[in-house]
Amino acid sequence: MAHGLRRAGRDVLLLDAHDRVGDTWRTRWDSLRLFTPRDIDTLPGLPFPRGEDPFPSKDEVADYQERYASETRLPTRLGERVRSLRRTGELFEAAVGGDVISARSVVIAVGHHQVPDIPDFAARLDPRVLQLPSSGYRRARDLPVGPVVVVGAANTGGEIAVEVARERPTTIAIGTRKPLPPRRFRSPTWWKLAL
Repeated sequence: MAHGLRRAGRDVLLLDAHDRVGDTWRTRWDSLRLFTPRDIDTLPGLPFPRGEDPFPSKDEVADYQERYASETRLPTRLGERVRSLRRTGELFEAAVGGDVISARSVVIAVGHHQVPDIPDFAARLDPRVLQLPSSGYRRARDLPVGPVVVVGAANTGGEIAVEVARERPTTIAIGTRKPLPPRRFRSPTWWKLAL
């Protein structure tokens, strides 16, 4: 989006609380792969690198984003969190580090999975039960010995459950029945035809 805005003649500044572009991806679980094939993950002006697996790993995505920001020379401030954002007349003011940045428009692009959605009952579980949001999961071998319950069966929950089930008994808990798409919908051919 920043590249497109800049090409349209707008001044752009990217703000990222992480120390490197792409670190949101780097900090996810080790085996994470995109569920879209790499040949449609390309951003304008820089092809996504080829690879053996049609679905890129989280680290490939992170490195690509970092390279994209560098090669397109997108102005970026790293390692500083936006503390507040408010409207003052015609402008927005963002408090970042010790600065206040003014802008006519703001795009908030943090994604919708940055804060875990923990159900209220979780606070009443036995404290010996390890409760771990997906953002805290890295690999199955780091979990305590014993069976695992994965709550949620969307992309993240499903992928983590499949990985953990290779090493120990695993149950998926879902609140509502959602039909899972057939595996063929992950194929590069399906995505090309769908788009």
